[in-house]
Amino acid sequence: MSELEFKIYIKTRLSEAESAAELAKILNDFYLYFHPYSLLKIQSKSLNYYCSEKNCKNRYTKFQIKKKSGGIREINAPLQGLKDIQRVISELLQFLIPVHESAYGFTKKKNVALNAQLHLGKQFVYNIDIKDFFHSFSRSSVKLVLLDKDSGIFTSEKLAFLVAGICTYNIKPEAHIEQHVLPQGAPTSPVLTNILCLRLDRKLAGLAHRFNATYSRYADDITFSADQNVFVIPAFQRELHRLITEVHKLELQETKSRIQHKSFRQEVTGVIVNEKLNVPKRFVKNLKMYLYLIEKYGEPFATQCYQKDFAKDRPNVSNEVIDLKAILGGKLHYLSMIRGKDDNVVMQLTERFKRIFEIQSKPKKQKPTQLDQILNILLNKGLEEAMKAYLTK
Repeated sequence: MSELEFKIYIKTRLSEAESAAELAKILNDFYLYFHPYSLLKIQSKSLNYYCSEKNCKNRYTKFQIKKKSGGIREINAPLQGLKDIQRVISELLQFLIPVHESAYGFTKKKNVALNAQLHLGKQFVYNIDIKDFFHSFSRSSVKLVLLDKDSGIFTSEKLAFLVAGICTYNIKPEAHIEQHVLPQGAPTSPVLTNILCLRLDRKLAGLAHRFNATYSRYADDITFSADQNVFVIPAFQRELHRLITEVHKLELQETKSRIQHKSFRQEVTGVIVNEKLNVPKRFVKNLKMYLYLIEKYGEPFATQCYQKDFAKDRPNVSNEVIDLKAILGGKLHYLSMIRGKDDNVVMQLTERFKRIFEIQSKPKKQKPTQLDQILNILLNKGLEEAMKAYLTK
């Protein structure tokens, strides 16, 4: 079955589904199509369990981190069982529901570098900050968008509510107030905001076009850029505020919105865009420092140093196990994505990283044998299906 045929097949099944058991079966079939060797299996009772705080009172682990711009950001990390379900739902939504071309966060074939690339070399870059972005979207708004006749995937209100319940949480349980919103920390939240912001993206892209500007959004980071400072024109500001605050009921954080001229450093989602894509100097300096600490004093000592730095910004998760090799490898991959693999600094640091950790070239993946395939079917679909597959080989 081709990917297009599979998309139509899954959409049809979702539109006809009416029970949690049917939804669980669809989620498992969907995930198995893209992850044929996964052992993950969602049960209908798990969907019902995680949907409501009455069933599962502690669905999230809360902790706080310091924002780069100051202040505190609260993160709500889902428990593993809930996170597994949300991850499957997240992939399903990305597969089935299209988002606006200006949305660059958490969409296939787009990333932070491509988002920044749009605004490269512009005279003026205008960044907008929206207050409590994820908490601005309620459970009812999630349910309605899942039922939408144009972009939704359900016809059953019961199932739309079930998924909305799994993807949201009560922001004020201690006050005994029912206020369910998207949590910052769940894998479904950024994907759902892309879907919920489809109409906003269309309107803001249209506004940018009227004023010969470029528009993009990476999750809650909204950016405009242009070669003329159209962002101080009253007509632009009036329409911008009307669309964001009146039409879409979001709140602008005026103190954090800023216009950046090319004569100063211009950043888009943390990437410098003045002349070429780049990262702040402190990023490379920090990466070099930890590589040096490993070379000079060993990985355990460097890990302890990183743990202390990590704890400064995340005091509630200071006991988290640190995999320094994975962290530095991730930073190096990010640097490569921004500056390019052929950049001299990237190549030097890559060689240094490989030398430190003695990375060998990865062996080629072996093609699954017939026995592997039969065992996978046995684990995921049962003995009867495995026997059928065996007899047809």
